[in-house]
Amino acid sequence: MNSVDFNRLRVFYYVCRNGSIGKAADELHITRSAVSQQIAKLEDELGTKLFLRGNRNVIPTSEAKDLFPLIEAFIKDIHGKKELIERGKHEPVGQLRIGAPIVFGETFVIGTVAKFTKSYPLVSFSLSFMNEPCLLAERVLAGE
Repeated sequence: MNSVDFNRLRVFYYVCRNGSIGKAADELHITRSAVSQQIAKLEDELGTKLFLRGNRNVIPTSEAKDLFPLIEAFIKDIHGKKELIERGKHEPVGQLRIGAPIVFGETFVIGTVAKFTKSYPLVSFSLSFMNEPCLLAERVLAGE
């Protein structure tokens, strides 16, 4: 099997989801002809027919029905990651590592982290409390 073009899989997703080449074209902001060409090329790449074409709609073949859930999950995951990236432009996102002596960590850090998490739920924490300052410094400097 040849490599499969991701954009064609994306077009396939919209055609399958909408049950129509025209509706997929409208949603993708491309022509019906471009959608049809992408589906034909994808069928060539996969070596199988994906749709039976009617006058105004398409009917997915069993191969298309098998492929759709895989592509749907992938596209939803990508959209979720894209939204996370967009949110990260406007609010903190990611992991924050904090190292501190045990008493200081238990007294000050835990409560502060709890408050911070309520305001910024996309930030996760890795806390390391210990009473060995040299080892703690080494781990902090090493990014552990």
